[in-house]
Amino acid sequence: MRRANNKVFQASLATEVGFNLPEFAITNDVTLLKHFSDQKGIIKPVAIGEITRDSSKEFVQTNLIDPSFAARNFEYSPVYLQSYIQKDFEVRLTIVGERVFPVKIHSQNNIDWRKPNNKVVYETCSIPEGIERNCFAFMELCGMRFGCFDFIVKNDIWYFLEMNANGQWAWLEFETGLNISESIIDYLTTGSTKMEP
Repeated sequence: MRRANNKVFQASLATEVGFNLPEFAITNDVTLLKHFSDQKGIIKPVAIGEITRDSSKEFVQTNLIDPSFAARNFEYSPVYLQSYIQKDFEVRLTIVGERVFPVKIHSQNNIDWRKPNNKVVYETCSIPEGIERNCFAFMELCGMRFGCFDFIVKNDIWYFLEMNANGQWAWLEFETGLNISESIIDYLTTGSTKMEP
Protein backbone atom coordinates (compact mmCIF):
# COMPACT_ATOMS: atom_id res chain seq x y z
CA MET A 1 0.00 0.00 0.00
CA ARG A 2 2.86 2.38 0.80
CA ARG A 3 4.38 1.73 -2.63
CA ALA A 4 1.02 2.22 -4.36
CA ASN A 5 0.54 5.59 -2.59
CA ASN A 6 3.92 6.93 -3.74
CA LYS A 7 3.25 9.87 -6.10
CA VAL A 8 6.39 9.27 -8.17
CA PHE A 9 5.34 5.65 -8.72
CA GLN A 10 1.77 6.74 -9.49
CA ALA A 11 2.88 9.25 -12.10
CA SER A 12 4.82 6.50 -13.87
CA LEU A 13 1.85 4.09 -13.77
CA ALA A 14 -0.62 6.77 -14.87
CA THR A 15 1.50 7.49 -17.95
CA GLU A 16 1.87 3.78 -18.68
CA VAL A 17 -1.87 3.06 -18.63
CA GLY A 18 -2.69 6.13 -20.73
CA PHE A 19 -4.22 8.65 -18.32
CA ASN A 20 -4.08 12.37 -19.11
CA LEU A 21 -2.09 14.21 -16.46
CA PRO A 22 -1.77 17.94 -15.87
CA GLU A 23 1.78 19.20 -16.39
CA PHE A 24 3.64 18.42 -13.17
CA ALA A 25 7.04 18.14 -11.51
CA ILE A 26 8.16 16.44 -8.31
CA THR A 27 11.22 18.46 -7.40
CA ASN A 28 13.09 20.85 -5.15
CA ASP A 29 14.38 22.82 -8.16
CA VAL A 30 13.51 26.48 -7.49
CA THR A 31 13.62 27.22 -11.24
CA LEU A 32 10.74 24.81 -11.77
CA LEU A 33 8.95 26.29 -8.79
CA LYS A 34 9.15 29.71 -10.49
CA HIS A 35 7.90 28.18 -13.77
CA PHE A 36 4.78 26.79 -12.10
CA SER A 37 4.35 29.92 -10.00
CA ASP A 38 4.35 32.07 -13.15
CA GLN A 39 1.55 29.84 -14.50
CA LYS A 40 -0.43 30.27 -11.27
CA GLY A 41 0.15 26.58 -10.59
CA ILE A 42 -0.56 24.54 -7.49
CA ILE A 43 1.64 22.93 -4.86
CA LYS A 44 0.96 19.89 -2.70
CA PRO A 45 2.90 17.42 -0.56
CA VAL A 46 4.77 14.53 -2.18
CA ALA A 47 3.42 12.16 0.47
CA ILE A 48 0.87 12.54 3.25
CA GLY A 49 0.90 16.19 4.27
CA GLU A 50 0.79 15.58 7.98
CA ILE A 51 2.75 17.71 10.45
CA THR A 52 2.86 16.60 14.09
CA ARG A 53 3.77 19.12 16.78
CA ASP A 54 3.68 17.86 20.35
CA SER A 55 0.15 16.45 20.69
CA SER A 56 -1.43 18.28 17.74
CA LYS A 57 -1.56 17.47 14.03
CA GLU A 58 -1.90 19.71 11.01
CA PHE A 59 -2.63 18.64 7.44
CA VAL A 60 -1.16 20.33 4.38
CA GLN A 61 -3.49 20.20 1.40
CA THR A 62 -3.38 21.43 -2.19
CA ASN A 63 -2.82 25.18 -2.51
CA LEU A 64 -2.10 27.76 -5.19
CA ILE A 65 1.60 28.63 -5.20
CA ASP A 66 2.19 31.83 -3.29
CA PRO A 67 4.79 33.74 -5.37
CA SER A 68 5.74 35.86 -2.35
CA PHE A 69 6.99 32.81 -0.44
CA ALA A 70 10.80 32.58 -0.44
CA ALA A 71 11.85 29.95 -3.00
CA ARG A 72 14.92 28.99 -0.96
CA ASN A 73 12.57 27.32 1.55
CA PHE A 74 12.06 24.52 -0.99
CA GLU A 75 15.73 23.72 -1.65
CA TYR A 76 15.79 20.84 0.83
CA SER A 77 12.21 19.64 0.60
CA PRO A 78 10.82 18.19 -2.66
CA VAL A 79 7.23 19.17 -3.45
CA TYR A 80 4.62 18.21 -6.04
CA LEU A 81 4.05 21.08 -8.48
CA GLN A 82 1.21 20.97 -10.98
CA SER A 83 -0.38 23.22 -13.55
CA TYR A 84 -3.78 24.52 -12.49
CA ILE A 85 -6.78 23.47 -14.59
CA GLN A 86 -10.06 25.33 -14.19
CA LYS A 87 -12.22 22.22 -13.80
CA ASP A 88 -15.88 21.68 -14.60
CA PHE A 89 -16.10 19.16 -11.74
CA GLU A 90 -14.11 16.45 -9.95
CA VAL A 91 -14.73 12.72 -9.68
CA ARG A 92 -13.85 10.38 -6.83
CA LEU A 93 -13.91 6.82 -8.18
CA THR A 94 -13.75 4.09 -5.55
CA ILE A 95 -12.82 0.60 -6.73
CA VAL A 96 -13.51 -2.53 -4.70
CA GLY A 97 -12.38 -5.67 -6.51
CA GLU A 98 -14.21 -5.49 -9.83
CA ARG A 99 -16.80 -2.92 -8.83
CA VAL A 100 -16.61 0.83 -9.43
CA PHE A 101 -18.36 3.61 -7.50
CA PRO A 102 -17.98 6.96 -9.29
CA VAL A 103 -19.12 10.18 -7.61
CA LYS A 104 -19.17 13.60 -9.24
CA ILE A 105 -18.05 16.40 -6.91
CA HIS A 106 -19.16 20.00 -7.40
CA SER A 107 -17.13 22.24 -5.11
CA GLN A 108 -17.30 25.92 -4.26
CA ASN A 109 -13.52 25.78 -3.69
CA ASN A 110 -11.85 25.40 -7.10
CA ILE A 111 -8.49 24.33 -5.65
CA ASP A 112 -9.28 21.55 -3.13
CA TRP A 113 -12.77 20.32 -2.26
CA ARG A 114 -11.48 19.00 1.10
CA LYS A 115 -10.87 22.50 2.48
CA PRO A 116 -12.73 23.38 5.70
CA ASN A 117 -16.01 25.33 5.42
CA ASN A 118 -16.33 24.45 1.74
CA LYS A 119 -19.72 23.84 0.12
CA VAL A 120 -19.76 20.55 -1.79
CA VAL A 121 -22.47 18.69 -3.73
CA TYR A 122 -22.08 14.98 -4.51
CA GLU A 123 -23.90 12.93 -7.13
CA THR A 124 -23.44 9.51 -8.66
CA CYS A 125 -22.29 9.52 -12.27
CA SER A 126 -21.13 7.32 -15.11
CA ILE A 127 -17.55 7.18 -16.36
CA PRO A 128 -16.10 6.66 -19.84
CA GLU A 129 -15.14 3.05 -20.64
CA GLY A 130 -11.57 4.11 -21.32
CA ILE A 131 -11.22 5.66 -17.87
CA GLU A 132 -12.58 2.53 -16.18
CA ARG A 133 -10.25 0.35 -18.23
CA ASN A 134 -7.25 2.52 -17.32
CA CYS A 135 -8.18 2.39 -13.62
CA PHE A 136 -8.25 -1.40 -13.61
CA ALA A 137 -4.95 -1.53 -15.51
CA PHE A 138 -3.47 0.86 -12.92
CA MET A 139 -4.74 -1.32 -10.05
CA GLU A 140 -3.30 -4.43 -11.68
CA LEU A 141 0.12 -2.83 -12.09
CA CYS A 142 0.31 -1.78 -8.44
CA GLY A 143 -1.20 -5.02 -7.11
CA MET A 144 -4.18 -3.42 -5.36
CA ARG A 145 -7.81 -4.54 -5.12
CA PHE A 146 -9.06 -1.36 -3.42
CA GLY A 147 -8.33 2.23 -4.32
CA CYS A 148 -9.84 5.70 -4.58
CA PHE A 149 -9.03 7.60 -7.78
CA ASP A 150 -9.30 11.38 -8.00
CA PHE A 151 -9.90 13.09 -11.35
CA ILE A 152 -10.66 16.59 -12.53
CA VAL A 153 -12.78 16.94 -15.66
CA LYS A 154 -12.66 19.88 -18.06
CA ASN A 155 -14.46 19.93 -21.43
CA ASP A 156 -14.98 16.14 -21.15
CA ILE A 157 -11.23 15.54 -20.74
CA TRP A 158 -10.41 13.50 -17.63
CA TYR A 159 -7.17 14.35 -15.82
CA PHE A 160 -5.73 11.86 -13.34
CA LEU A 161 -4.65 13.42 -10.04
CA GLU A 162 -3.91 10.47 -7.78
CA MET A 163 -5.00 7.10 -6.43
CA ASN A 164 -5.32 6.76 -2.66
CA ALA A 165 -4.69 3.12 -1.72
CA ASN A 166 -6.36 3.64 1.65
CA GLY A 167 -8.86 6.34 0.74
CA GLN A 168 -11.89 7.32 2.77
CA TRP A 169 -15.23 6.29 1.33
CA ALA A 170 -17.93 6.12 4.04
CA TRP A 171 -19.11 9.72 3.63
CA LEU A 172 -19.80 9.05 -0.07
CA GLU A 173 -22.12 6.22 0.94
CA PHE A 174 -24.03 8.57 3.26
CA GLU A 175 -24.16 11.34 0.64
CA THR A 176 -25.17 9.24 -2.39
CA GLY A 177 -26.57 5.91 -1.17
CA LEU A 178 -23.85 3.93 -3.00
CA ASN A 179 -23.34 0.64 -1.15
CA ILE A 180 -19.55 0.61 -0.97
CA SER A 181 -19.49 -1.04 2.46
CA GLU A 182 -21.40 -4.10 1.24
CA SER A 183 -18.87 -4.61 -1.54
CA ILE A 184 -15.98 -4.35 0.93
CA ILE A 185 -17.61 -6.85 3.30
CA ASP A 186 -18.36 -9.21 0.42
CA TYR A 187 -14.78 -9.00 -0.86
CA LEU A 188 -13.28 -9.57 2.58
CA THR A 189 -15.54 -12.57 3.31
CA THR A 190 -15.75 -14.25 -0.10
CA GLY A 191 -13.04 -12.63 -2.23
CA SER A 192 -15.68 -11.70 -4.82
CA THR A 193 -17.37 -8.47 -5.83
CA LYS A 194 -19.26 -9.77 -8.84
CA MET A 195 -22.73 -8.79 -7.73
CA GLU A 196 -25.57 -6.84 -9.22
CA PRO A 197 -25.54 -3.09 -8.51
